[in-house]
Amino acid sequence: MAVLGAGCAGAAAAYALARRRIAPVVVDTSRPDGAVPASAAVAVQSGTPADIRLAVRSAERFPELQDAIGGFGYRRTGGLTVALTDADAEMGRARAAQAGAAGLPVAWLSREETLRREPGLTEHTAGAVYCGYDGVADPGALARRLLAAALGFGGATHLDCGYISIARQNGGFRIRTGRDEIVARRVVVASMELLGMAVRQLGAGPPARSGRRRVAVTERIAPLLRHTVNGIRQHPSGELVLDPPALVDEGATAENARALVEALRRIAAAAVCLVPGVEPARIIHAPLLVSAEPADGRPAVGRLEDDLYFALAGADRAVTYCPVIGDAIADAVSRNRWPDGLDIWAPGRFAVVAAGAGTAGGLGPDRGVQDSSQGS
Repeated sequence: MAVLGAGCAGAAAAYALARRRIAPVVVDTSRPDGAVPASAAVAVQSGTPADIRLAVRSAERFPELQDAIGGFGYRRTGGLTVALTDADAEMGRARAAQAGAAGLPVAWLSREETLRREPGLTEHTAGAVYCGYDGVADPGALARRLLAAALGFGGATHLDCGYISIARQNGGFRIRTGRDEIVARRVVVASMELLGMAVRQLGAGPPARSGRRRVAVTERIAPLLRHTVNGIRQHPSGELVLDPPALVDEGATAENARALVEALRRIAAAAVCLVPGVEPARIIHAPLLVSAEPADGRPAVGRLEDDLYFALAGADRAVTYCPVIGDAIADAVSRNRWPDGLDIWAPGRFAVVAAGAGTAGGLGPDRGVQDSSQGS
């Protein structure tokens, strides 16, 4: 079985397949050589109750996963979404109440309790939405550890391929790379970037959008934050990561020097407004992170055809959900099962049309998993 994409989603699928004795071949034009910055938020409390439920399920798996494959910088810090105005506080209370009514570990904290947990927050704090399952992880280390574990169970990798072409043939697919040719009976597409190639060559794929954000990393400073706070987090070594929400990218992402300075000014000003102790810290690195994701922001995970699967998510969501994504794909392939609660990820919600199929695909209530006659 071939997995196109060596990021967190593809590596998780490969690891879960290999553990079930289905030897995967992971193919990518690059390799997971470490993200910048080296930690990404495992954001559990964002989204609808259905999204939070899946994120909690995934977060519950991270400690045992780290024990099994080795360290990838996972820390369960807990997360605060701080309100600075009465209007934001009202929205936060409503969101926490909705999640709480659904039995999820999300709560509204009063101003006093919020400041007790994070004394470094501004005195204008009005309260916060809190989830103890929020955390951080190193995406590059996570993908590399998963791939190494998959190799230990009999998998293989073809990385830094230069290019990838894929075509159907009798009994499966023929995949050509810059150096190799691979024949696979089934394929998991687990990279939004490689999906573009698959769409052209296989005629299948959900609509996508790209997002971008400028992330600022400061010099090392004395301990200031214990939690992840509105995207701001502090490494154990002292660096602060100021991580604003991603923006949907509707055009070119090129920035001139003036635009870059203005972006950093906005990021720093927002951080200082929330955590005044950030002000003396100098920004030493500010990468522009650009990633692609399914058009509605949710992962697209499931079977499109009997031999073609999707495990697609934006970079941040791939980190947060990777244990669930990997197990979902592996269970669909090996056990002809689909886990409960994942219908919201079905690719069929986009009315995806697969080459030669003529109908919308995807797993979920509209389309069950059928036994494959092709093997692995």
